[in-house]
Amino acid sequence: MYKLKSIPEDFIVKEIISLPLNKSESGEYSYFRLQKKNLSTPEAVSRIAEKLHLPLRFLGYAGNKDKTAVTEQFCSAKGIKKETLERISLPNIKITFQGYGKLPISLGNNQGNKFIITLRNLTKKETDKLKRITCKTILFPNYFDEQRFSKKNVEIGRCLIKKDFAQAIKLLIQIENNNSWMQDYLLKRKNDYLGVLRQFQKKILSLYIHAYQSFLFNNLVSIYLKNKYPQVKTVKYSQGTFIFPTNLKKENLSLPTIGFDTTIKNKKINELLKNLMKKEKLSFSDFIIRSFPELSQEGQERSLLTKAKELSISQAEKDELNPGKEKIVIGFSLPKGSYATMFIRFLLA
Repeated sequence: MYKLKSIPEDFIVKEIISLPLNKSESGEYSYFRLQKKNLSTPEAVSRIAEKLHLPLRFLGYAGNKDKTAVTEQFCSAKGIKKETLERISLPNIKITFQGYGKLPISLGNNQGNKFIITLRNLTKKETDKLKRITCKTILFPNYFDEQRFSKKNVEIGRCLIKKDFAQAIKLLIQIENNNSWMQDYLLKRKNDYLGVLRQFQKKILSLYIHAYQSFLFNNLVSIYLKNKYPQVKTVKYSQGTFIFPTNLKKENLSLPTIGFDTTIKNKKINELLKNLMKKEKLSFSDFIIRSFPELSQEGQERSLLTKAKELSISQAEKDELNPGKEKIVIGFSLPKGSYATMFIRFLLA
């Protein structure tokens, strides 16, 4: 069975982004390339903000990059000059000034990512399967992968949507390292579960709801593909089963990440979604949280299929970390929001 991310250098990510750079000192924002290793993007950005004595909101970036990896992305810093940025020295962080601009970097700037991934511990069957691939562009299902879910994220998100705040707090107490404050709060304000939730950042609670929306999306994709294709391969994961058709065909179809305003025009998708929501005992209006309106969630559209481009696969070599096994390096690019780990799952299913 293949191994991913045995060492950070096995997973290299470079952000694809378009920025209106200029080398003159005009523009409120400095743009810089952030190269990091063994750090999440929020961790790296927090350390930079602390070093600059700058509020965290003054630093912008287009998306989170993997922690156990070597990654490269672009950031903006408000009111900071080139000389100040270039003086920063932090472990596992390298900053390279790029220019100035009038706007901060945000999620909309991200166009995708390029990956160079070393697959290790490959069996002969896996190596042979990779050797047979000759296409430079490959379609695969646009599932959310495990990174989206983590421990109990889906369960907590489901509780928030269904307004079971007491159970949400019980689950949060189980996963939070410093959880005594929640229990102390409930002792002083008996059964004020909503009050405990209001102590969390909205962004944190929204992540749990997004995990539940992603779980529903994955289920809808699996159901749709299983119904459409007679021959599929199945891969189990923490939230169920990924369905990978053996003869996937191009299809320009989007499916919903469900919210209170979700509407479905496609009759077949609508029927599948109705059945899924019935199983979950869920309605669109559940995504309106009147007692905590900031957490109410709109729906979005996400492509059923996505595309890996510029695919390159190296010759197999001896894996120095796993004696008797081989390693292969794979390079490719993906649009934003698509998971490299999912593409690898699809290739080796």
